[in-house]
Amino acid sequence: MRHILFTIISVVLVGCGNPKSDIALINAAKRGNIEAVKSALADGADMNANDADGWTALHQSAFYGPKEVVELLITRGANLNAKEKDGWTPLDQAAYGGNKEIAELLITKGADVNTKNNREMTPLHHASIKGHKEVVELLILRGADVNAKVAFGSKRGLTSLDAANEIKNPEISGLLRKHGGKTGLELKAEGK
Repeated sequence: MRHILFTIISVVLVGCGNPKSDIALINAAKRGNIEAVKSALADGADMNANDADGWTALHQSAFYGPKEVVELLITRGANLNAKEKDGWTPLDQAAYGGNKEIAELLITKGADVNTKNNREMTPLHHASIKGHKEVVELLILRGADVNAKVAFGSKRGLTSLDAANEIKNPEISGLLRKHGGKTGLELKAEGK
């Protein structure tokens, strides 16, 4: 019986990192401290461990930077499409934070440009609502759906164009229109 219990415990622990190192890794990534990230990894941190909000080290570094930390985490096998508790991926974090270089790196390495969070918002929604024109351009050029609609709450049925209009950003609105972007009402009138 003890042998079975020991086997079960061993199997459970095999995939786990060192909890203390996991926290150190996430905090180091948030601070953008590449040496501390390397140290936490050397101490056995789980690359894809998450904090209470579900943020991994890659979520933190995608939002806060610098790019070198993101590159290191990707090289070490971080999950590019990991979702935190609200369904945000590292690309959502980079788009929301206006980190074009990091967003480009994530997409180049395989991040899903049309990923949707729990409210069906995409990275393009986040970049549009925050007014990050360069990130909006990048996402469109890399295949983002300009007419993806939010499917939850008070923003239900709204598109990235609606988001840009809401913050009164004519540059982003024009860019989205140029690439076929429509408002939620326009899509509804078309039966979409």
